[in-house]
Amino acid sequence: MASTLDEAGIGHGGGHRGGGFDLSTAATALGMTEDELRTALEADGTTLADLAGERGVEVDALVDALVTAQQERIAAAVEDGRLTQEEAGERLADLEERVAERVNSEAPAGGPGHGPRGDGSGRPGDGADDKATWTPAD
Repeated sequence: MASTLDEAGIGHGGGHRGGGFDLSTAATALGMTEDELRTALEADGTTLADLAGERGVEVDALVDALVTAQQERIAAAVEDGRLTQEEAGERLADLEERVAERVNSEAPAGGPGHGPRGDGSGRPGDGADDKATWTPAD
């Protein structure tokens, strides 16, 4: 399954570094609506990279768009006092690698909105953003 709500940044396993990204950014990069993207990701085994290929979008372009959006959200969270600069630095470490890993990963089983963060992890988020996000299980 694909979509989740409540963003906590990109990070390995969601933990203190977060785990999701903005569906609207991915949908825009893929030339889809968020609803179309959610539906497409519901197919077992479908990844964002698969959808990019089907839609003629370079995976690197999708990763770049998601990284840029995440960097902007992290910067805004620091500016708003929701993250410290140190926390932001942790989230930014290896950001592109982690985003690329998630773009190439299947969506989590169990469907959208599972767990307190809505990402299937059962872990609370940090509220860095409240946009729709997608987080694959680690």
